[in-house]
Amino acid sequence: MSRTIPFAALSAILFLLPGSPVAARQDAPMPVRGASLTLKVPDFAEARTRLFAAASDAGAQVTDGQTIVDAKGRKHGYLSLSLPADALPRLLPAIRAVGVLASDRITTGDASVEYAQLAARIVALRKHQSRLDALLSSGRNLRGSDILYVQERLFRSGVDEGELAQNRRNIEQRSRVAQVTVTIFEPLAVVQPAQTVRAVPRTLAQVYHNAVRRAEYRRGELTNRLLTVCAFVMVYAPLWIPVFGLVAFLLWYYRAVLAHALRQLAAAIAALLSKPTTKPDTIETGN
Repeated sequence: MSRTIPFAALSAILFLLPGSPVAARQDAPMPVRGASLTLKVPDFAEARTRLFAAASDAGAQVTDGQTIVDAKGRKHGYLSLSLPADALPRLLPAIRAVGVLASDRITTGDASVEYAQLAARIVALRKHQSRLDALLSSGRNLRGSDILYVQERLFRSGVDEGELAQNRRNIEQRSRVAQVTVTIFEPLAVVQPAQTVRAVPRTLAQVYHNAVRRAEYRRGELTNRLLTVCAFVMVYAPLWIPVFGLVAFLLWYYRAVLAHALRQLAAAIAALLSKPTTKPDTIETGN
C-alpha cells in the first residue's frame, strides 16, 4: 500500500509539469465546429449521389440519413456527416454546389474552459487519493469499518477520475471532428388541373341503401350520446343524489309555506287580470 503514495504524487506532478503532454493539451484551444445547410435540388436522387461523392472526397463518414416521400411525390431528407475538422472548409463549397442554397449555418464553439475545469478536477481527485492512501499507510490503529470506508472512497475517486479523463478525451475528439447536417428537398411540382367527374345517375335501390346507412349512422350517434349521458349520471351520482334529496326534503318540509305563497301569487295575478280598464272621457268642443 505504501507504493501508491509516490505513484499518486508522481502522477500529479507529471500532470502539472509545463512540458508534459497533458499540460500542453490543457492549454491548447478546443474548438467545436459544425455546420447545417439546406439545399433545394431539382432531382433528389442525383443530389444525394453528389453529396455522397463530395463526402467521400473530403474523408467524411455518413453517420445518419433519411429520405421521405410526401403525398405529392416530392422527396426530402437529410444526411449527417462526420469529418476531420480541417477538411470542413473544403467540403462546404462542394455541398453548396449541389443545389440552390436555402439556408446556411456554421457554428464554432470553444470547450477550452470545460477542458481546463476537468483537468483541475482530476488534479484535486489525485490529491485526495494521496491523502486517503497516506491515511491507510500510517501507523494509526483504524477500525475495520474505517478501513473499508477509506478503501471505498479510494475506489470511488478512482472511478470519478476515469470518468473525468474520458470526458477530456471526448472533448479532444469533438475538437478534431466536425459535424455537418445537409437537408435537401425537391421544389413543389406543378399540379395538373383536376378533371371534372360526371355524376352517375343512381337507382332507387342505391338511394334507399344510402338512406338506410345514414339512418344507422344517426342511430349509432344517438345511442352513443345516450350512453354518454347515462355514464355521466352514474359517475356523478355521489354528487347529485344528495343534492336532489336535500332539495326534495326542503320542498316537503316547507310545503305549507310554498303552497300559501303560490296561492297569494295566483290571487295577485287574478286580481291584475280582472281589474277593469277605464277609458278617458271624451271632451266635446262646440263651434
